[in-house]
Amino acid sequence: MHFANIIIVPRSPDGLDGSVASAMDRRIETGDCDWWQIGGRWTGLFDGFEPSTDPSNTEKCDLCNGTGLRNDALGLEARRKDPAYTCNGCDGKRTRLKWPTAWARYEGDVIAIEKLTDEHVRKVYSVVALEEAYESEHYVPNGDPRKLGSFAKHVMPTARLLRERYPNHLCVVVDCHN
Repeated sequence: MHFANIIIVPRSPDGLDGSVASAMDRRIETGDCDWWQIGGRWTGLFDGFEPSTDPSNTEKCDLCNGTGLRNDALGLEARRKDPAYTCNGCDGKRTRLKWPTAWARYEGDVIAIEKLTDEHVRKVYSVVALEEAYESEHYVPNGDPRKLGSFAKHVMPTARLLRERYPNHLCVVVDCHN
């Protein structure tokens, strides 16, 4: 399963990726996740951006080879039953959305902590900052509540409390797989 997380990292000249990787390495070590990426399935969580509208997130459909019409055995059989059938990969559009792991990095997936709101916090499974992980009491993906391994666990705080506790930090949307 993939979980939406907010990772709070210091503003650092060493780079965002390294800071997020350090936080996520700890999650991997404790078995809380086995894979992660910035944004991923939750690209646009902070500002409502739709990754499907970014042309760099589309690719030529490999099922119809970009023709919009599937001509393999499956496509020919489907068109025999329904002459309007085109391609189930792209719906005849010739391109399709890439898999989320291949989406372009979106700059809106990183915000200054001053912009963090309670609405953002309510949308995620956890907030991870330094050695602490805050777990949502309400986030139950597919009816399967998860726990956060050996991190110090706390009930999800308000955005105001996070802003006070971690001034001058950045918030990063992270897609975490477990």
